[in-house]
Amino acid sequence: MAIDGFFVKHLIDELIESILNLRVLKITQTRKDMFVFHFNKKGQKFYLNFKLNSPNASTFITDELKNEGDNYNTGFITNLKRLFESSFLNNINQHLNDRVIIFEFIINDFLEGKIKRELVFEIMGRHNNLIILENNIVIDAFNKSFNDKSRSIIPKIEFQFFPTNKSLLNEINYNLIDHPLYLSRNYMGFSTLLSKYLYDHKINLFETKVNPTLDTDSKDFYWFNLFNKESVKNFTTLSQLFTSIIYEPISDYRKQKNFINSELIKVRKRRANLETDLFEANKNIELKNIGNLIYASGKNLNEKYAHIYDFNNNLIELDSKYTLGENAKKAFTKYQKSVRAIKFITENIEKTNDLEQQLLDLEFFLSLENPNINEINEELISLGYKIKQKRINKNKKDSIELLTYNYLDTTIYVGKNNKQNDYITHKLSHRNDYWLHVEGASGSHVLVKSDNLSDELLYFSAMLAAKYSKLNNLVKIPINYTQIKNLKKIPGKHGSVVSINNYKTIVVTIDDNLINSVVIAKKLK
Repeated sequence: MAIDGFFVKHLIDELIESILNLRVLKITQTRKDMFVFHFNKKGQKFYLNFKLNSPNASTFITDELKNEGDNYNTGFITNLKRLFESSFLNNINQHLNDRVIIFEFIINDFLEGKIKRELVFEIMGRHNNLIILENNIVIDAFNKSFNDKSRSIIPKIEFQFFPTNKSLLNEINYNLIDHPLYLSRNYMGFSTLLSKYLYDHKINLFETKVNPTLDTDSKDFYWFNLFNKESVKNFTTLSQLFTSIIYEPISDYRKQKNFINSELIKVRKRRANLETDLFEANKNIELKNIGNLIYASGKNLNEKYAHIYDFNNNLIELDSKYTLGENAKKAFTKYQKSVRAIKFITENIEKTNDLEQQLLDLEFFLSLENPNINEINEELISLGYKIKQKRINKNKKDSIELLTYNYLDTTIYVGKNNKQNDYITHKLSHRNDYWLHVEGASGSHVLVKSDNLSDELLYFSAMLAAKYSKLNNLVKIPINYTQIKNLKKIPGKHGSVVSINNYKTIVVTIDDNLINSVVIAKKLK
């Protein structure tokens, strides 16, 4: 994670300069995970944004409201409005050197006088949270959790910070640093990105000036430029940096997401109609027995009957406008149509299910950090998505940029969309390479370029399959794995859909610190 304790320290300095001691005029919720506090300072408007969900969870200031929808009516936004509107922002501080910001508000109550309330913003990856406190008692939280073995965040209990065994560091003694991750493993506030950089560049961190920087290739960012490359963009403030990476890219994907949601509604409605037709067709299968019963009844087939009885003396109603022979013929005709219909309907239900899964996969791939939007658009266009396409250079080679990790001297590829999944599974792989995928959910194909999968390599690769899956918010995530030779393409389905034999399952917990350390080691190698 690019945001560490030192990043938070400089972010707080920026917030204090802009909005300290100002009155909260209004609080709005502009997205499912985004809350905005409105301030005014001598006619100038300031908006304090809280983004809760990954990627890029953060708090920052904008000078205009990015009003993407103010129709949320959750209990949490109701409590924020009730408890903080008209209050004054009295203080902003950091818990130790951690990724925790404490906003202290004072409100004047007619009965109780001055009341102090706190808003604790925890930037902790999958555990991001915004917590309302009064007298250190939890009033409400964006993410509530109960755990009988560690801290809980539920109303009416005493608030506790995340426990840590790391120490505070006020001065860096470079003579003690014997490993790239020495600082991040032992001291609060050091991300793996910063720890690795300081191992190679022994700078005076405490005198380094703030220079918000975005790596335009990888989309990584930090509060000063530690990227040894030219493809960077600098910003005047950290808030401008966050505004750029949070608002600008997301607007690019809204049309795609709306198209996917619209298609999912159509697909599910179509399947419901097909399932109704299948139910009726299966009922008509029984008409064969009625036809046989009529012929076996021994009655005159040219006579008309309102009903007959079967061999168990059960009443079978007939259409009295027709003769027995005509009733039998109509029963056999409906039966034969139903047999043909069942096959047709069943095939279409399967195709509809496949299309639904493809749309869900695309929805998931769009949610990943830095998705390859061009490759995703290609697949969406094949499903009817309309987009203004740029003129294609036919001489340009169609290259695929893959997310690649190197762990224990082994290359691991991660597909971030169906095109990449198809490529690494069917074109880049060798039959003895190993393949991993989350069990029962959308996710990336992970290819390990090795025929020897040690326990350590297996667990790391499985963590990647878990991280790049729709189940990445779970604590325990099941991952299926096998060798490429045990996979087969399924005829009639797109290439990333495979059948799998002779596979095993491993359950993993994602270790973001380990994954990030491998990423940073590769970047700064």
